[in-house]
This record gives sequence, C-alpha cells and structure tokens, in this order.
Amino acid sequence: LTLPHGPTIDDRFLSPALRSYLQLAQTSPAYRRARSLAARLSPPPPPPPLDPTDPSLLHATSSVFATAIHAAFPAALSLLDAKLFESFKCKDIKHGDYQCNAAMPLFQKLKASGALNRPKYSDVKTPQDVAKKIIEAIPEDNPVVEGLTVNGPGFIMSRVKKEFLETWVQDLLVRGAPCKPHLEGKTRRRSPPPSSSSQGEETNEEEEVVVVDFSSPNIAKEMHVGHLRSTIIGESVCRILEYLDRMVLRVNHVGDWGTQFGMLIQYLKEEYPDFQNGDEGMPNITDLTQFYKNAKQRFDENPEFKKISQLNVVKLQAGDPECRRIWQVLCDVSRKEFEKVYDRLDIAVEECGESFYNDKIPPVIEEFETKGLIRVEDGGAKCVFVDKYKVPLMLQKSDGGYGYDSTDMAAIKYRLEELKAKHIVYI
Repeated sequence: LTLPHGPTIDDRFLSPALRSYLQLAQTSPAYRRARSLAARLSPPPPPPPLDPTDPSLLHATSSVFATAIHAAFPAALSLLDAKLFESFKCKDIKHGDYQCNAAMPLFQKLKASGALNRPKYSDVKTPQDVAKKIIEAIPEDNPVVEGLTVNGPGFIMSRVKKEFLETWVQDLLVRGAPCKPHLEGKTRRRSPPPSSSSQGEETNEEEEVVVVDFSSPNIAKEMHVGHLRSTIIGESVCRILEYLDRMVLRVNHVGDWGTQFGMLIQYLKEEYPDFQNGDEGMPNITDLTQFYKNAKQRFDENPEFKKISQLNVVKLQAGDPECRRIWQVLCDVSRKEFEKVYDRLDIAVEECGESFYNDKIPPVIEEFETKGLIRVEDGGAKCVFVDKYKVPLMLQKSDGGYGYDSTDMAAIKYRLEELKAKHIVYI
C-alpha cells in the first residue's frame, strides 16, 4: 500500500477495517481528482532577474527588492500580491531615492501562516526584523542600490548607486537618445486628428490612446504667457508619450465660442456696416487685440449693446448664417497669429475648439435628463448638482445658450467614446 507523499507500508500490519477504508478512499473519484490537482501545484517561480536592457529605475529597484524578499522568505511569493514587491519613489528625498514597503504586510502574512514558528525565523519578532532580513539578502555588490536602512514601522529606504546612473548616462551619450523602458501592452504610433471619428489603422483593446489638451488660446485675443506655458509643457508631455510608443492626440481646445463672439459680431456690424456686401465689404482686421478692446469697452458701457451681443451668442450657436460668417473671419485671423508661435516652437497641434462640440451638446443634455440628473432652476437653467460641491454644472443657460460646462461635458464624452481615449491629460 503506497501512501501519498510517504513510504510504502506493508498492508499486513494494517487491520482489515483500515485496509478496506484506505483502498476504498484511494479509488474514489474525489481522491483521484485531488491527486491530479495536487500534482499540478508548484511553488510560484522566482522573480525575474534584473534586466540590463531596461533603463527604468523603478523596474531595477523593484527587481532587487523582489529577489531579496524571495531569498529571505521563499514563501513570500505565495503569500503576497505581486504589486507589494514593487518599489516606490521616496516622497522625501532626504530619506532615500526608492523604498520598499513589503515588510509590514509580509510580517502579518508570515505570522498568520505560522511560518515564523520555524527555528530559522526565531529572531523575527516585528516588521522591522523582516525588513532587516530583506536588507541582509541584498548583496553589497548589487549594481543598483546602496545605503539601505529601515525607517519607521518597516519601510526599507535606499539610494541608487551613482555607477548605475553613470551607465545609463553613458548609454545616452552613445545612442544619442535614451533607451525606452519596457512597457506592457501593445501600442500604436500614428495619430489621427482628434476632430475625426475615423481612427485610421486598426487597433485593439490593449492599445493606449492618450488625448493631451493643451495650449487652448482664445480667438480674437493674443496668446499670453499662460498659453505659452501650457503649449510648451503640453508638447513636452506629448513627445515623451510618443517616445514611449503611445498614440497621442494633440488637442487645441481653442476658445472660439461664447459671449465674446456675440460682442465682437455686434461691434463689427456697427463699425463696418458694409461687410454685408460680400467678401469685398469684409474689413481687413489685422489688430484683433485693439478690435477686442474697443468691443469690450462698448459692451461694458452700453447696456443695449450688451443685450444684443448676448442674443448674438444664441444666434451663433443656432447656426445663423450672418453670425457664422463673421465668426469665421475672426477665427481665421486669429489662427494666422497662433501659427506664427507654433511654427517657431516647432509644434503641430490639431484644433478642436469649443465650436466643434456645439452639435454634440444637446444629446449630452438629453442623456443627463434621461438619467434624472438635471434640475431646472428658476429661469429655466438646466443644472447638475454634484455632492460636496455647492456650485452646480450648468449644462444650459436660462436663455438657451451653452457655456463652458456644456462644452466640457460634450468634449469628455467625445474623447472617451469616439476617440477611445484611455487617458486624458489637461494642461
């Protein structure tokens, strides 16, 4: 009689009742199924070794810590989630560069499983002791970390060796470009325009589309330092993401809609009444800044002008041909000025401004209404109230017009559902 994971026993030494029981048990379907499952069980594989071709400091330090944890506590891989083996960048640089937080949860798991009762762990009484064991398992001649210390309840702090950094700096000088870190998932590089629902080449669910919303100047106004800041940071983010093979959609959410256009349209009508005589009558507006200042002054000083301007906004959003024609001229003049800046910075950004979402707003409002999320306020404004925020989202004004909230909701829906964005970055 062969007992599982044990010696062969001469059944002459077993009583007839016990012998009969064992034979019956070992021939049962449940026993055979359990033996089959047990045979397929195996300890989890050790963590992968340090990859010398991967420049990621996070991956490198995580590999060192994971290998040490496995060496000091082999059972850790079956007790802890793999995420707990990853290192983290230290919040305070004075404590270290990267840290490992696995000691505390590992101590709890080891204690609960009874593993600490073994003689080899007799000196492990606290999470700090677990952390010390992990540090002891990291060879001093490892190529990545040094200055290992235990901080607080068991955090392992470390410094990245300067020799490791020098290796990758030297590699950068030789290659002329940094080596790409190893990333999970498939990606694509070609970027279709964000204003197009056609996504070009075929994609799959693993590909990451990132929409980066940046620059976003206002039509009929000069770009100021805030727009330049957003433009430069946004383009930098885009280039980094593209270097990592992410599909990046650059979106220039220009301010080409709103109250200011009602004001500008009315000012142009009053100051240049001949503009209606076709293209010949359209004024050559080269100084939009002064044009805007003059219109704003009249808007602030003349109540009748202000009222008509506000009505022009509603007419523009409703597609009034005359308002649309003037609006287009103002947009074209501004674009020429914006392009001078973008060309100088070597930036190509796809304009997809507020006006693009005008016909997409009503379906969004309808969706909110269908889900019972809209509350109609005095005067007819349609608002959405959000917990913990006193000021609501106003999806439609009392005069029927749309504002920033309306456009933003439509933009988010479009980017998530039409562009299939997995990440949206606002700068």
